[in-house]
Amino acid sequence: MRRVLGALLIGSTVTAVAACGLEEDGGLAPTPDAGAGGNLGTGGSVGGNCFPGAKVCPDPSTGKLLCVTANTPETGCSDSSGCTPCLLPHASAKCADSGECQVATCDAGWQDCNGLAADGCETNVDGDYTNCGACGTDCKTTKGQNWICEAGACIVNYCDPDTLLDCDKDKSNGCEVDSKTDAANCKFCGNACDLPNAFNECDNQACVIKSCKGGWANCDGIEANGCETNIGTDPGHCGGCGAKCDTTNGLASCTAGKCGITCTGSFGNCDGNVGNGCETDKNTSVAHCGACGGACNLANANPACSGGSCQIASCKGTWANCDGKVSSGCETNTANSASHCGGCNLACTAPANASPTCASSSCGFACNMGYSTCGSGSTCFNLANDPSHCGATCKQCAGPPSGQGSPVCNTGACNVACKSGFSKCGLDCFDLKTNSSHCGTCTKVCAAPTGGSTSCVAGACVPACPSSLTLCGTACVDTNASGAHCGACNQPCGGGKVCTGGSCQCPSGKKDCGGVCLECCGNADCGGGDKCCTGTCKSSC
Repeated sequence: MRRVLGALLIGSTVTAVAACGLEEDGGLAPTPDAGAGGNLGTGGSVGGNCFPGAKVCPDPSTGKLLCVTANTPETGCSDSSGCTPCLLPHASAKCADSGECQVATCDAGWQDCNGLAADGCETNVDGDYTNCGACGTDCKTTKGQNWICEAGACIVNYCDPDTLLDCDKDKSNGCEVDSKTDAANCKFCGNACDLPNAFNECDNQACVIKSCKGGWANCDGIEANGCETNIGTDPGHCGGCGAKCDTTNGLASCTAGKCGITCTGSFGNCDGNVGNGCETDKNTSVAHCGACGGACNLANANPACSGGSCQIASCKGTWANCDGKVSSGCETNTANSASHCGGCNLACTAPANASPTCASSSCGFACNMGYSTCGSGSTCFNLANDPSHCGATCKQCAGPPSGQGSPVCNTGACNVACKSGFSKCGLDCFDLKTNSSHCGTCTKVCAAPTGGSTSCVAGACVPACPSSLTLCGTACVDTNASGAHCGACNQPCGGGKVCTGGSCQCPSGKKDCGGVCLECCGNADCGGGDKCCTGTCKSSC
């Protein structure tokens, strides 16, 4: 059998091509004798696939499976499940258009008298007395009971016409051959039983199989072609007659009596069981997409397989394929994605100082850290420093009553900020240099002297009295008439004197007697002495 090159079958189905013959390198050459049906078959491969009509057979030298021409006698013709050549006894073979082995020519001295291709040219017309010289010429019928056939002509047999033959032509040993049992001279001299691949014997002038040689079997039941089936390599009889290898979506092979399969097209034997053939279409199987074991595991998706590539049949629940990539599956949960809320590319928006949110496929927003809404509002405020929305109650802060500043919010509490030149006192702003209620410090209040007024100058209290009065302590005093401040502050009039015109004087009718005003009686100045001052009243001097 001619050796042809090929490859194991993998991948996708190859479109049928015109009948071609194989070059030695596995290429194709035109073959005009493909037959009317075009079923010659070709070897070689395209994309790892045998051409249509090819067979998968083991390389006789390496055992590697090859794509070989199917419909040639060297591969048993396309009708044969195995790769054993057409071995027709005593004949050369050819392949019919139907794919069967047929007799091409018979060996010299042999003819196909029964018309059965399986046993080849089964009749030796040189020695078979029933077909002597030509099919159907029976010597005994035409000549008589003692006639046999020799060199294609009927002759008289001097031995027992039914059993014994003188094959060595030695009269001394008589009729030495029992034609009913002699495997070297079965039925007629020189008819050695040599059934292919068998241990032979002669049984009642017929060559029969005693037993088949190792690895061979007589699966067609025809003795004439011997043990015609190689049960070690024939996928139709793998390991035994009738033990047919499964050919579902593939080309079966048999190695050492064990079935194998070479898958065709997009099919694969993904379960590893040759008994059910190539059960998996890798173009459509989700568990074996593109290759056995290539399961489509897509996140949050119900996968599909098309053309050997994983696809998304549908997304689960609220998930969606928003990035358009199959490899990432349904990567987006539209129930909580702010960029794809309720559906792909439906982005949520948010006010200033906030971030968009999505919950249950509805948009919302969340204020940034440090910001909050006030009530059910849609604006985020910094409640720590926004005077219009200050603190947890979103209070509107008031400005200083003096109007000399502005409201502020510090760490969530209302406060004020004063204008330049003004100082903060409580929640109001004052000029401590001029404000008599907050003079110099927030708590200092300038008190006006009794009978006078006060002012704040350069942060110091400055009291003031009317021009006719003098400031003495905390009161404005008339030093012309004040007994406590007569003529000057803190100069009191004692001894019963009164302040008159700014000096201390005894009232009328009294006399200054050593600083004490005493009342005199009579002529107090008699004798030139001040009797009044001595306390002695005299009526006359």
